[in-house]
Amino acid sequence: MSEQRTPPDGGAVDARTDRSKSAAVSLALASVLPLFTIMGVGHLYAGRIWNALTLFAVGWVLVFLWLLFLVASVAVIGETNSTIFLAIDFLVLVAYVVLWIWQAEDAWKKCLNTPPRVAVPESERHADDSQDQSTHSPTGLGSSQN
Repeated sequence: MSEQRTPPDGGAVDARTDRSKSAAVSLALASVLPLFTIMGVGHLYAGRIWNALTLFAVGWVLVFLWLLFLVASVAVIGETNSTIFLAIDFLVLVAYVVLWIWQAEDAWKKCLNTPPRVAVPESERHADDSQDQSTHSPTGLGSSQN
């Protein structure tokens, strides 16, 4: 469900297409906060809540796995299994860094590629809806003229 705002000219604007979101702020949030294991804030700022929650969860899973394999590798230092744990730990850390870079770039693009805010007056929106219904068939295959 998207929030509807009414600009001064009377048209409705979808909150997800609001151009007031700064790509630089989104990039800063997505770049700095993962240092503190908080991913997804740039997407949250851009209005992409499910992306933000997913990134937050995946980030914490990777941090948990990294700590788990780090503790396991320290616990078995000197044994043959310690290098396996360190290798897995390194791969998990690389996955976290790759996710960090990707989500920062993606949050920046989400704000940068947001279409400009266009307010459509209420009367024009309803006129477009009735015109669309009269020119298209109910099946969505176009008009049935021969």
